[in-house]
Amino acid sequence: MLNNKYIDRIAAVFSTGEERRECHRMAAPILAEMAKDQELLFEVIRRNLEAGNYCTDKKTTVIDFEIAENYLFSLRAHCFMPLPGREPLVSHQSIHHHGNLLLTTTAVFGEKYKSILFKKGIVRQADNSFSLRIEKIYDFRKGDMEFIDSYQPHIVFIPESLLITFVLWSPDKKYAFHKIKSHPVIRILKRPLKYALRMVGASNKLGVNNVEGFDYYPVNGKIYCLNERNEVPFPRPKENYIQNLFYILQEVGFHDMTFLDSLSEKIPAADFAIMQPWISKLRNKEPITDAFVPEHIGIEKVNLHFADIVACFTDQPETIS
Repeated sequence: MLNNKYIDRIAAVFSTGEERRECHRMAAPILAEMAKDQELLFEVIRRNLEAGNYCTDKKTTVIDFEIAENYLFSLRAHCFMPLPGREPLVSHQSIHHHGNLLLTTTAVFGEKYKSILFKKGIVRQADNSFSLRIEKIYDFRKGDMEFIDSYQPHIVFIPESLLITFVLWSPDKKYAFHKIKSHPVIRILKRPLKYALRMVGASNKLGVNNVEGFDYYPVNGKIYCLNERNEVPFPRPKENYIQNLFYILQEVGFHDMTFLDSLSEKIPAADFAIMQPWISKLRNKEPITDAFVPEHIGIEKVNLHFADIVACFTDQPETIS
């Protein structure tokens, strides 16, 4: 966890015993300060890279950096990469909610992404489609702040250029499981533990989010449920991840070459060997391109088109902010 004045203040907010939504409201001004502090973003990058095991195989298109993680809240930096052709209005993920999690997010770098926020309350219809109501359609820009409630559906569209957000997560109330979930051993065993708790019917009582029935997609003007999240079943290549990492470093203006050179003594030799050409490019100010994983493009029922979604809501007024 980053030892930082901002994190200490957020921790103090979540230690007050206030209702969790109120904690998010109280923490929002602190996130706004963080968004304006470029050196904080650089410090977050340093702390993650020097941990020694950061460049692990990844599945998602999002590069993220841990800022703080404990049983009260989680705070991360998410880097949303553009598509290779910079196509607009293709979704990063299906329409989805985050179960019992609350989130507050602010954009800290880049131009914008488009998003649709739906009202809480998803109703199954007789034909097994689902009824949702749009709350707003909006562009999320640098400096903006958004709160998304537990079980509130929303969708984010891949930005046309790199966008970085800080995201504050917390459960919507205290649950028995959460006080131990940040323990290193529990984090390693998270997936099998979640499966075991689901099998014995203890998930809801303990506050464990099982990602089933959280995702929705449009077909012929109607919305249907994706019972199991459609994830690409292979690890993201480490070489791709590191190339994109250095693309991000160049975009945000990170140029601490002394630190990057020092990673040769802090991370596995194989990882540093992959990094070396990119460190050289960054040092020489050569352009570094991004490299989107092709298998993460055009995933059925996940990478959705904006027009196909809004076509399901022709009877609702379009609220754009």
